[in-house]
Amino acid sequence: MSNQKPRTIEEQIRLLRSRGMVFSSEEYARQCLQHISYFRLKYYWTDMRDEDTEHDFLKGASFDDVVARYNFDRNLRLILFYAIEIIEVALRRLSIICHRQRTAVCGIWTIHSLRNRTTMKTPCST
Repeated sequence: MSNQKPRTIEEQIRLLRSRGMVFSSEEYARQCLQHISYFRLKYYWTDMRDEDTEHDFLKGASFDDVVARYNFDRNLRLILFYAIEIIEVALRRLSIICHRQRTAVCGIWTIHSLRNRTTMKTPCST
């Protein structure tokens, strides 16, 4: 990793523009770079780079497209986390039900329930 000096947002925009990135609004780009950051967004433009040069972008590479990709990824991540939470809560609920079946009414593990893991009866049941 090289030790590059930190660039201001204005310098980042100039650098991207000099490499061929198209901006519809510099103010919008400034806000995005301020809130999201250059280093987070750079992963969304990797396929927009020209393979023949080291740093230049392909013709038509748009900063708006980069931000749209980021927002798509962000929204997809939120949807997936929501779905994972639903699954997590359901599994916890099943775990609690299983735990209750193996323990006393108060829900505390007992020596009897730990020794008899194959049975699903509570120590209080007859």
